[in-house]
Amino acid sequence: MNGGENMWHLSKSALNEIKKEFNPFWQNVISSCASLCEPLTTAPSDILSQPLFLNENIMIDGKTAFYKRWIQNNVFFINDLIKENGEFYNYDEFIRNYNIKTTFLEFYGLILALPKEWKNIIHSQVFLKLNTVSHKIVTAIKTVDKVSKHLYKIFLDKIKETPSRIQEKWKIKLGIDIVAEEWNYFFSLPLLITEDPTLRAFQYRLLHRILGTNILLMKCKYSETELCTFCTETKETYIHLFFECRYVRTFWLNFFQKLEDVCNVSFLPTLSSIILGVNYHLFKDILNTCILILKRYVYLCRVRFTVPSVAEAIEWLNYYYRVDMVSMNLCSTNKAKRIKEKWSNINNIIKK
Repeated sequence: MNGGENMWHLSKSALNEIKKEFNPFWQNVISSCASLCEPLTTAPSDILSQPLFLNENIMIDGKTAFYKRWIQNNVFFINDLIKENGEFYNYDEFIRNYNIKTTFLEFYGLILALPKEWKNIIHSQVFLKLNTVSHKIVTAIKTVDKVSKHLYKIFLDKIKETPSRIQEKWKIKLGIDIVAEEWNYFFSLPLLITEDPTLRAFQYRLLHRILGTNILLMKCKYSETELCTFCTETKETYIHLFFECRYVRTFWLNFFQKLEDVCNVSFLPTLSSIILGVNYHLFKDILNTCILILKRYVYLCRVRFTVPSVAEAIEWLNYYYRVDMVSMNLCSTNKAKRIKEKWSNINNIIKK
């Protein structure tokens, strides 16, 4: 096919069909591009950006059209059949403008093959033809500095799904109403406050309710009880394990009391702030960092069958402080500055 960058404007089915002509590498590239194809809308710009060829919406005698001479003379889109005033070229105007050798029947056959509703939209709108027909991937390659990063984000945005069932379950369990913007913040929070993959993975498993507790482990026959590891009085739910258990509740209160006494950082832990994170607080960055680190500490205490202690928790904070100080050498100047400012809020309990 001789279409250059215009090839990427083809439909998903057309791209998957023509990829067979390429080697395995380009087959993979074309398949990835095909996965980004957006559903067609009735917006005039979308209709004018539709390719004339290999388009299942434009059929002649039950087949898609493919006129190599037209493509070689830069006629590829419906937009190329439109004059500056928004009207279709007639046959003579088309020949003169593009210097193409084509028949009267070939030209008008393609015009007649355009869906009637598309032509009605074009005729009913007051607009001029597009100056250029752009494609987001081609545009990114030409204009964006970090192309790979930009394309990676496009692919992620395409495949990402909102975990609505999980959100609804947490809203019920926590007894609070959370808007979409807040969910975006809570789900992205681990990426904002730490570079440590184990902490990120831990919070991901908790938010998606796949973190192992005795309730889940007993169902899988890996535990003989579903009661809390610490108090052995109540079922070990996420809410009980990380907040309601009397040993864990005492641990949180004692830790945040020490934080207030030593660092003058005042915070009263709530169920939602421990499970999801802190959204509105002057020291939210360091609070969220401490909560995430100490939540994982509590969980490992459960694995070791030991009760959480504030003294050991502070040792954990010191370890992650040192990790962050080393990672600053690999970060941008602004990010390193944020890390340093974050930890400076609890300098008095950090051993340097």
